[in-house]
Amino acid sequence: MQDLTPVASWQAANYGDTRPLGPSGECYWHNGRFLSPILVSPHADTEPDFLPLRPIDVRRTMLTRDHVFTYDETFFRNSQPSGYDHDLFHETFANDSWRPDNLPNGEHVEDTFALKSHSAREFIRSLVLVDGNLFQITAEPVLGCIYSSENEAVSIHIRTVDKFHEDWEVFRLDRLDDAIAYAEDRWPNKRIRFVGGQPTVHDDSHLSFDDEAYSLIYSARAIIDEVLLILPNLPKEVGMNIVRLNHVVPKFEEGRPDLPDTETLEDIAVKLSGIKAALKSHDKARLDAAVERWNLRPNLSTFTFR
Repeated sequence: MQDLTPVASWQAANYGDTRPLGPSGECYWHNGRFLSPILVSPHADTEPDFLPLRPIDVRRTMLTRDHVFTYDETFFRNSQPSGYDHDLFHETFANDSWRPDNLPNGEHVEDTFALKSHSAREFIRSLVLVDGNLFQITAEPVLGCIYSSENEAVSIHIRTVDKFHEDWEVFRLDRLDDAIAYAEDRWPNKRIRFVGGQPTVHDDSHLSFDDEAYSLIYSARAIIDEVLLILPNLPKEVGMNIVRLNHVVPKFEEGRPDLPDTETLEDIAVKLSGIKAALKSHDKARLDAAVERWNLRPNLSTFTFR
């Protein structure tokens, strides 16, 4: 453990739940990689009594109804194939309500098993042993905020980038003030809540996530993919603008994308106005916010529209 550099810590919470999961939110740096501990809950994922997972316990854990987490992902939950929560069981049989005439054929079962086996191998390759406990190589943790009309509140959550979908706005972990300022400006007079807890950054020298560029490209890519579906119905000029942008805006693969250089990003931000005529009102608001965030990106760490 003395060879690991503590980057940040926080009271993590499962996605969709504001109750803390105990000391599960931890991130370390070692030889160019982020590492996070894997923790096991003996009974339920809402209980704060989490324990590190030792290799000797892995088989027992997978054969019982334990819960295994990092701060932003569930690895095992009700792993024993005796109920609807078991992934392989659920995807091959439970969806068909046990009707013999609808049970999937062997080929479907084999394909599903192959997919799960691939995921398991990827998971095993990501493990590192630190003082007898399992850690996982992970992406850089970031802040994500989203507005929920149901709760009439903005939630701020800590996860890795690949665990957020396109509705989230993402900020670097040391830019909490930026995230709050953005939320206050984009969703005025709405309550802001922290899912789990606010991070304590111990060493920001290893945080390098370019959140303004990511927000611009992520928003542009999501909107372009949507309007490409209605391309034949659009005016020619607007359609050509969409086609041109589609060639220069990167496509997202798993995890963090390769972002263009600053000059290309500035060109994309300018040209995005040429496709606004094809957008719905909520997409226009989202695109305006992403472009404004890019144009007003700070030289210092604090971001604000004001």
